[in-house]
Amino acid sequence: FHKKVWAASVQETADSVAVTFTLTSPDGEGGFPGTVNVEACYSLDQNNELSLVITANTDKETPLSFTQHAYFTLSNDPQVGNTLLHIDADKVTDADSTLLPTGKLVEVANTPFDFTKPTAIKERAEQSNSHPLFDRVGGYDHNYVLRDTPEHTPQATVKALDTGV
Repeated sequence: FHKKVWAASVQETADSVAVTFTLTSPDGEGGFPGTVNVEACYSLDQNNELSLVITANTDKETPLSFTQHAYFTLSNDPQVGNTLLHIDADKVTDADSTLLPTGKLVEVANTPFDFTKPTAIKERAEQSNSHPLFDRVGGYDHNYVLRDTPEHTPQATVKALDTGV
């Protein structure tokens, strides 16, 4: 579905704004049975909380597994390098040459994956001591193993210093 053009509609309420994207995949597309109707709704509330709800229905039994890989910049800069990132994780999952998980875990300390303290993304991406896993992927597309934290504690944060967002 990532190469398709989705229809979009905007919703506004007193508490939030949202954009809903919809797509219909016809029966047999990609070799899968059933017509699938998908809806992805991004909403932003007055507390600046962004949420995503993905729903789908189909007229035949078919496998569905959704994720999202949308990328946003919070800065006025079109690149994310100066954006501060914090991820509450000491490890990432290792991947083989086909980028499938190996089952091993890789420590993030002193690697391009180390965002255990708020750090500019480019500071890690451009550091002199790279890591084979980072080089294999050519950037960031990794699974972080998050620490166990108390409920309602953010496990990742991002902040653009130029906008304060």
